[in-house]
Amino acid sequence: MVARFDEIVETKVDARWTDSCQGVAWTGSHWVFTSNENGSRRIVTFDRDADLLDEQIVSSVLITQELLGPGLTLHHVGAPFHHEGRVYIDHFDDTHSHALVFRVGPDGSLAYERWFTLDRVDPGTRLNILAIHPWDRTMYMVADDIPEKATLWIHDMDGHFTGTTFPLAPPIADSGYAQGGCFTPNGHLYIASGRTGPKRQNIYCYSALNGRRLGLIGVDTPAEGEELEGICYADVTRKGQRAQIHGVVLANHLRAKDGIFFKSFAATEPELV
Repeated sequence: MVARFDEIVETKVDARWTDSCQGVAWTGSHWVFTSNENGSRRIVTFDRDADLLDEQIVSSVLITQELLGPGLTLHHVGAPFHHEGRVYIDHFDDTHSHALVFRVGPDGSLAYERWFTLDRVDPGTRLNILAIHPWDRTMYMVADDIPEKATLWIHDMDGHFTGTTFPLAPPIADSGYAQGGCFTPNGHLYIASGRTGPKRQNIYCYSALNGRRLGLIGVDTPAEGEELEGICYADVTRKGQRAQIHGVVLANHLRAKDGIFFKSFAATEPELV
């Protein structure tokens, strides 16, 4: 069985750090967000109960070419994923995909560690990080430039393809981008599919055992320019209400800085998440 969800908390944030926000991760004590705004790409952390204002940032690191060093060209910073005291950020340039790795302390402090290249499966397909499996210590990759997401590729934590794939049945075929995903304690894989345009976008739930789709969470995006971004799992209380799945909806603005809606979804039966 799979849980049914209701959106219970929505925090609207329009701050300097929210421009081109790519998603959220949870460390066990802090929220982690990334931004891809040209000239101010960054990773930031907040305490659990923060209103996500600029002055409440616990730690912030600008992601620059100088920080990363030679060997890749800083281009697109994607969603963050937390695993064992580190945050892995999806990145791609004109030639390859990469993981940018930051250490994150119990106090939410951030320190850049390294980057590494993600193996391609074939020369014409760019892979992006979709989720990190917390028990197998593997990264699940998706070919986001392919409209129908039918297969995931499993890499080790250094970016090497393991030779194993993971089917999605049925595939995700809503023309969205696979913005990020998360595994949950019951062995479910939640995948956010978003793009500007639709008035309702989806978080799909699949079995981590066999890739069978179990359900979905509909995310209302009624305003022009709204786009569902990366998500995470965290069984926490926000604004006095318990929730398990959390995600970012980016409010794209052409002539102003982007804001976000930080949304939390509560399962009617949390033990089924």
